[in-house]
Amino acid sequence: MKPTRKPLPTEVSFNNETAIIIPQLLECSCQHDVIWLATILTLNAFVLIFGGFLAYETRNIKLSFMNESKQIALCIYNVALLCIIVIPISFILPSTFGQTYIASSALILYCTTTSICIFFIPKIKQSHNSIIPDRQLVKTSGNRRSTFIFDKAASTNMELNKAETLQ
Repeated sequence: MKPTRKPLPTEVSFNNETAIIIPQLLECSCQHDVIWLATILTLNAFVLIFGGFLAYETRNIKLSFMNESKQIALCIYNVALLCIIVIPISFILPSTFGQTYIASSALILYCTTTSICIFFIPKIKQSHNSIIPDRQLVKTSGNRRSTFIFDKAASTNMELNKAETLQ
């Protein structure tokens, strides 16, 4: 690793017009940075391809709440598309103070938020749309501290069945 200083355009001080500010950008680089970048990108591509393979293999699971192969495929597509956008942006934008960092960070934040929404919004909608019977939480008396769920609908059905058997 070798730090290098890149001079940025000079500026005139607002407080003192005779003072000139010469900003510098400190950048670390090495002679093998292309090899490191290629290794990291290859490893990430392998992880994405393996995730796609696992999503493909688990697509026929019968349990609907466990079958997330469509969501996994959408997330892999989202990550791959944004990698195709972010990598050239990081090379094309000039190495000025923060522009590359802001662009890359914004796209990574967008990718992460989109992936989380793809996974959890359908689950939240499903939990709100499901019909839950009228249940109450009843505490037992005495020294026991256990609780159980009392289902009003089930108790009325039991009472109706008792009344039918008595008649």
